[in-house]
Amino acid sequence: MYPQDQGASVSSEIPLGTMGEPIDVAYAALYLASDESKYVTGIEINVDDEILAGSAPPSSDA
Repeated sequence: MYPQDQGASVSSEIPLGTMGEPIDVAYAALYLASDESKYVTGIEINVDDEILAGSAPPSSDA
């Protein structure tokens, strides 16, 4: 996907420290299609190596 040196640079900026792979998205889809998720409704599953969680703005609670 990326040249080796660029991939290492991108990975260092990801909170989990690793690049995601297509299988990661496939497992999320498989879970949603399975009986294991029969009681799951109205949920958003982010398969993004915590990019959204790691980039959340700081709380304004003071």
